[in-house]
Amino acid sequence: MSNVRPVHAAAGYVVNLDASSTSLTDFLVAPSATDVKTFRVGAVVNTTSANPLLNVQGWQFEIDYNATAFVPQADPDPSATPGNPSGLYVDGAANTVLFGANPNIVNNQGVIENWNALLSFGGAFQVTTLSPPGSPGTITVAYSILGSGTQVKINGPNLLANVAFEMINKPSTIQSFKITSVLFVDNTASTLPVSAGAGADETVTNDPPRALFTASPAPTLGPYDYSFNATTSSDSDGTIPTGGYSWDFAGLNQTLSSVPVLNYNFTGPGVYNVTLRVVDNLGATGSARDFQGGVIVNAQPSHTYRPITIVALYPDFTITANPKALGYTLGSTFTSTITFSSVNGLSGNITLTAVPTPSVANGPQLSFNPSSVKLPSDGSNSSILSAAFASDSPLSSYNVTVTATTGSISHKVTVSLIPGTIRVQPALVTGVNKGASFTISIAASAAGLFGWQFTLHYDPTILATTFRGVSFGSFWQAALNSQQGVPIIHVNQAAGTVIVAFSLEAQGNVIPSFTGNGTLASILFTVNSNGLSSLPLSDVIFVDTHGGSISVSQQKDGTFDNRIVHDVAITSVVATPTTVNAGDSVTITVRVKDKGLDPESITVSLSAGGASIGQQPVSLNAGDNTTLTFHWNTAGTTPGTVTITAEATISTGDGNPSDNSLSTTVTVNPQPVTGTSSLPIVLYGGAGAAVAILAVVALLVLRRRRATASTL
Repeated sequence: MSNVRPVHAAAGYVVNLDASSTSLTDFLVAPSATDVKTFRVGAVVNTTSANPLLNVQGWQFEIDYNATAFVPQADPDPSATPGNPSGLYVDGAANTVLFGANPNIVNNQGVIENWNALLSFGGAFQVTTLSPPGSPGTITVAYSILGSGTQVKINGPNLLANVAFEMINKPSTIQSFKITSVLFVDNTASTLPVSAGAGADETVTNDPPRALFTASPAPTLGPYDYSFNATTSSDSDGTIPTGGYSWDFAGLNQTLSSVPVLNYNFTGPGVYNVTLRVVDNLGATGSARDFQGGVIVNAQPSHTYRPITIVALYPDFTITANPKALGYTLGSTFTSTITFSSVNGLSGNITLTAVPTPSVANGPQLSFNPSSVKLPSDGSNSSILSAAFASDSPLSSYNVTVTATTGSISHKVTVSLIPGTIRVQPALVTGVNKGASFTISIAASAAGLFGWQFTLHYDPTILATTFRGVSFGSFWQAALNSQQGVPIIHVNQAAGTVIVAFSLEAQGNVIPSFTGNGTLASILFTVNSNGLSSLPLSDVIFVDTHGGSISVSQQKDGTFDNRIVHDVAITSVVATPTTVNAGDSVTITVRVKDKGLDPESITVSLSAGGASIGQQPVSLNAGDNTTLTFHWNTAGTTPGTVTITAEATISTGDGNPSDNSLSTTVTVNPQPVTGTSSLPIVLYGGAGAAVAILAVVALLVLRRRRATASTL
């Protein structure tokens, strides 16, 4: 048994909880923290450069917490502000789980990665699972890299992800957060030696504020006005400062008021979910709605909501439009059904008018069928709004205000007419030098967009991009982060194509969609060389929530142009033949091109071993090229390998002189010596010549003597 090698256990790793995870690059573990508002708990794996964790394909961890004191939920996203065209809901929650962006993970090809970037580029997916209400608090975060060849090496302390926790109350004791169910796997689904480490302790020193409000009709202000009062909101150990109130009236008004008492006009009967969020003097608050504007229902006391039912107090009617947003194409007619319902027994004829904004010449032609609707008592009726577009109508987004009137009662509804468009932004990219980078965006406008796809083409000899050079617009990225979308990215650098697709996912009975104008995806390019590359789009597909195709009215391609104004180049030098004897002639063809933007008068010079062969003038228009022919007599050339160099010059000065000259080589052999005598005669100079002559004379004398002797 002395020859048996001892067994060594695999190097072990643990995942510890950081009680105060302050950023996506925070991998320092604090075992405890004191909190006055929403905080983040991070999961950090303790790898080092000397002891890295190899071939990681995916991982998961679970955090156990006190569900009576905390709820996994992020505070409102500060980037979602009024007027922000990102598609994020104003005052909506940020992502509860954020993934680490530490630069200390490397893929199997040596490329620096981070979990957040991989997710953003569609190179990974994540799943977050919460325990149901009323059960012990658990949240499980799982992460998996897409593709079998993209495993990573974690070669330093690394933040996997952090989780935001809002406070429900102020516990009297220190709260422990425990990490369990840690699992790491490689690309074969084999487990890696990683286990749960230390938890984190949180001491809460602030009681969060309580949001409360009353709502009551205000008929003296208007039939659908309500008065709201949030002065009953409170903070047991502090105050709710001026401006610490955020109201949202059923998503109808995203310009949030900051006062505790106000009135609001709902314009018509209906049921509206009104939300209130408050913040105390220490910054403690909660989120009332998610990033898409959905009401968040949990036990967090800093926000609350209540449905407000507006009932007509006298005979009236309601008006609705289905759909309220239409995608159109030029040369077609699009319709929306306008429905009217009687309230409190109202009956009579309803007349309809429609006004488009903006109102332009040759804009949409609007009509109703019928233009006057008879509304029965306690019943309903409808009319069809038609919007007809000519083939040359201005392609724009229009808001059509439909006004319905009967007697002294009038109500309005707005129908949006949005063209299906896709475009490369900016349309022209210039001034980016070789080795630098730039980003283009693929922007679109659409109504009810559920999924999309496009292919972008480029010249791979001029531009280059990668899978990780593709990112998504804010609306689509938010959907991806919230597990409400599936991305597809395919880059073929050799062919010069980028295929990007995205599909939203239904959430129960809710089918999300995008309406408006925004970025689908952005692509980062690196410039390989100077030149002109078109950036055309193809294979564009827009899909609505029913799986039907949305017509694309307009497609605008892009162009990359970093050509130099004055730029000529020698593109080829060919010598025929390439091996000759000294004194023979060589034909040399030189191809020259005007790569710049202006016509040029070019002088092409040719030299052999530094000695001039000749030069020729040539005039070329921008983008043109021609072939020049030179003849070289090699007489007097020293035998050996001779470098033939062609050089192009212009009087205006070349902006890229690196390609102004090009060389080839010709092998010149010595000229062979030929004679007429059948006997070789070798002559030597000096003393050698005298010896040779004497030898010949002696040979002739000897032959003569032999001839004489033979005759005797």
